[in-house]
Amino acid sequence: MQQPPTYRKPSLRTLTTVLLFCSTIVAGAPPDSPPVIDTEPPVIDTADIGPLGYDATRPIIIPKFNNTVNPAESIPTPIDVTDKVEAGDTPVTFSFSPASKIGPLTPGRYILTWTATDSGLNQTTETQALNVKPTINFGPDQTVGEGGTAVVTVYLSGPIPAPSFPITIPYTISGGTATGSDYSITEGTLQFDAADTSDSISLAIVDDGLGDNGETINIDLDAPLAGDPYFAGHKTSHTITINETNQAPLAQLSARQNGQQTRTVIVDGGPVTVSATGYDANGDNISYDWSASDNALTPITGTTGSDFVFDPLALSPGFYTVRLTVGDANGGSSSYDLLLAVLTQAPTLSSATDLDDDGTKDADEGLIDSDNDGIPDYLDANASPTLIQGFEPYVFNAGVKRNETLVNDSITLSWAFSPDGATPASK
Repeated sequence: MQQPPTYRKPSLRTLTTVLLFCSTIVAGAPPDSPPVIDTEPPVIDTADIGPLGYDATRPIIIPKFNNTVNPAESIPTPIDVTDKVEAGDTPVTFSFSPASKIGPLTPGRYILTWTATDSGLNQTTETQALNVKPTINFGPDQTVGEGGTAVVTVYLSGPIPAPSFPITIPYTISGGTATGSDYSITEGTLQFDAADTSDSISLAIVDDGLGDNGETINIDLDAPLAGDPYFAGHKTSHTITINETNQAPLAQLSARQNGQQTRTVIVDGGPVTVSATGYDANGDNISYDWSASDNALTPITGTTGSDFVFDPLALSPGFYTVRLTVGDANGGSSSYDLLLAVLTQAPTLSSATDLDDDGTKDADEGLIDSDNDGIPDYLDANASPTLIQGFEPYVFNAGVKRNETLVNDSITLSWAFSPDGATPASK
C-alpha cells in the first residue's frame, strides 16, 4: 500500500502538523528526541499541466477535468504531486483527479494556478496556460455601386490569446469577374492589436463608364497555419458585387447617456445622444431625418444631423422608439429603429451575483451595452458585436467552478483560474 511521506523511514515516523513548529514527531523515540522538521516542499509534475489550446467553436466553452478519453474541451488528469520530509528521503507520489467543470471561458488567455501544500505547510505553486482561440469570419457579402467604396470587415469572436502583438492575417483577391482596373486594392494583411476584435479593408470601386453591372470581386482569408492563435470560421470568403444602379444608403444606430453606450435610459441621468454611422455604396452624400421618432422625444439639436439628442427628464417609464431615415440625392433611402427603455431609476445590481456567469459581477458591468446588441453587459456574456447572448444550458451550470481544493493524505492541492492580464477583455 502506498503511504504518505511520513511512513518512509524504517523508524515508522508519523508526520504531525504542529502549528507552532511545523515539525514531525518520531513515534517510539525517546521523549527528548528533537522533532524532525519538514523542510521539503511538494513538487507538482509540470508534465501534467502543460499549456492547453481550445478552438472556441461556441461563444462560451466549459472545459472539464477528465481522466479518461480527452474530448476537445478537457483538462487532462490525474495531476501528480510528489513529497518528502527531508532531503535524501524517497519521494512519494500522490495523484489527484478533479472532476469539475470550469469556466465559462470566452476567447482569450487564462491562467490555471495549481498550489500544493504539505502537512509541514510547505507550498509549491505552478501555472498552466489555457488558450481559447477565437474564430475569424468576414461580414456579409455586399453590393456596391460604381464610384463608391466597399468597406469589408473581418471579425474575431473574441480577443486573441496574448502572444506578441500585433497579429497580421493575410488576405488575397481571387476569383470574381471584375478586373484589376475595376477596383483599387491588392492582396495585403489585416492587423489585430491586443483586445481588437475587428479590422476592415476599403476598396474604391472605379467608375470607368463601362458596363460592369453584376461583376464580382472575391476576397479570401489565408488559411490559418498550425500554431496561429485563431481558427477559420464558416465565412472566410467575401464577395462584392458591382452595381451600376443607385444603392440606398445604410446606417447603424447607437445610444449613449453619460458617455456610456446603453439602451436603458434613466430619466434623471442626463441627455441621451443617439448617433448614426451612415454608409452609401455609391459614395453619395447622406441626409439624416429623425422626425419620425416618438413624439415624446423632444430633440435638443434638431432632427437633421447625424446625432439625435433629447433629455429624458420629463418622460414616463416605458419604451420609446427613435427612428432614422437616411437618404441620398438620387432618391435612395432606408429607415432604422432603435428601441430605448426608460426607467425612473437604475436597478440595483449586486456585487455578489453574476447573472451571465462571465466572471464579472453584475454591479461592475452595469447597464452598459458594450457590443450594442440591446442586452446590457450584466446579462451578456458575449462581448463580440457579431454574437448575441444565447441562454444555453452550458452557460448557467451549477457544476461549473472557478476554484477547488482537494485533499489526499498529507497533501492539499488547490486550483483557481483567472484571465491573463496580458489579454485585455474586449468589453
